[in-house]
Amino acid sequence: MPSEELQQWEEIPRQDPFADVQAQLELSSQQLPRQREEEEEEEVKKRSLKTPLLIVFSLFAFEAVLVAILKVTGVMDPNVSVWLYASMPPMSGFVGYLTNIVALFMTFNPLEFVGIPFLLIKDQPVGLFGWQGIIPAKCGKMAAISVDLMLEKLIDVREVFDRLDPDRVIEILAPGMRTIMRKMVDKLGNEQFGQVWKTAPDYIKAEVYQRSLVQSPVMIRGLLQDMKDNLEQVLDLKTMVVRKFELEKHLLNELFQECGADEFIFIERSGFYFGFVFGLIQMVVYMFYDAGWVLPFAGFVVGYLTNFLALKMIFEPVNPVPIFGGRIVLHGLFLQRQQEVSRVFARMTASKVMTSELIWDEILFGPNVEKFEELVRRHTSVAVDKFAGILRPAVAPYLKIKRTGIGYDYDDVKDGICDQVIQELPPQVQLLHGYSDEALQIRRELHEKMSALPSPEFEAVLHPVFEEDELKLILVGAALGAGVGFFQLYVIFGMLG
Repeated sequence: MPSEELQQWEEIPRQDPFADVQAQLELSSQQLPRQREEEEEEEVKKRSLKTPLLIVFSLFAFEAVLVAILKVTGVMDPNVSVWLYASMPPMSGFVGYLTNIVALFMTFNPLEFVGIPFLLIKDQPVGLFGWQGIIPAKCGKMAAISVDLMLEKLIDVREVFDRLDPDRVIEILAPGMRTIMRKMVDKLGNEQFGQVWKTAPDYIKAEVYQRSLVQSPVMIRGLLQDMKDNLEQVLDLKTMVVRKFELEKHLLNELFQECGADEFIFIERSGFYFGFVFGLIQMVVYMFYDAGWVLPFAGFVVGYLTNFLALKMIFEPVNPVPIFGGRIVLHGLFLQRQQEVSRVFARMTASKVMTSELIWDEILFGPNVEKFEELVRRHTSVAVDKFAGILRPAVAPYLKIKRTGIGYDYDDVKDGICDQVIQELPPQVQLLHGYSDEALQIRRELHEKMSALPSPEFEAVLHPVFEEDELKLILVGAALGAGVGFFQLYVIFGMLG
């Protein structure tokens, strides 16, 4: 049976009686902002339902009045059904709506290439036969652009890591370090001092264990500071984020879909609004010139212009432009929501892409792991030397025997201890995730910095995702519009006239 001293050394620290209360307060502080966000989002949804209904009603009312005037004035051919002309604006509106929806769908879907991968160009969504969503196809490239801008404008990684308090880290890791230090002492004792250590009384072992713990805080503090000083060498944040998005392409989709949720709704609805207005023009033109090519051409123009205008209105003008003496301010719709978008971007990035778990995994297992392990070995070696120095005078004969080639050399034992610490470290680091997420404050940092960006710099964070492939989206809309125009000519008009 182990002695009382050894049992005391292994005793689990008592739980803080205020821990539960503190946890509840922290949970409440996290839930309140989210609750306010949900209430604001619900209010926006209610308003967003009223506006489109009013616009659609106004468009149909205007069309009814226009058709009545054209019929009464004799402009409309009395031999042609009034419904044939009246169907043009709604059909054109449908074309605009449909093409915009399809263009958005093709922006994000499918995640992987579907079709025959023949003449498939890297980072391009289209092959000779098939398609991949524009964002998934360029996932790595788009993620790299976003990370570069983020690291340049929004976040200072070294400053963020400086927020880790060594005393708090030591406190969290203390229970696990007991186990690590005991294994280190046992390994050193068994392999350096053999039977002397095995037969030592428990109270002596307990004293040795206790003394070994003196080195633990020093080792952790030194390792943490060394990591901060060499952060670029142990953590490649850009590689981490790009790899995460490439492995889970849906995350980049979700990020842009949530940040641009209102704008995507506008793109869909504006397709109908613009299409309906162009349809009114098409209707009047067709009354005077009813050549067969007019409808497919008009469909092509509607599909092209509805996508073009919607995308332009989202991001332009970049800076506010007051007109009519400031009564109306023209500003890109996306840019008007800078505060809201910043909040969503920060929340998603901090919770899914730049979490404590992912950052520490990158340090522990990423491409720069050798540099991190070098730091761990350095500080572990110092700790072992200091601890072994206490015992060396009493066991000098054993060390001499070891150096003659019988058993283990001291440096071999020290290397083994370093290997053991590296092996034991990842499970202990998991205990840091809750504190690290709180201390690093990545969400707050991103939100504050992004909210304060000038409009041109804010626009540059997300617009590059669409800018490079805007023409593809517009041409897809134009092609679909022309197809619907042929359908309108040969099916709808065939049935009505």
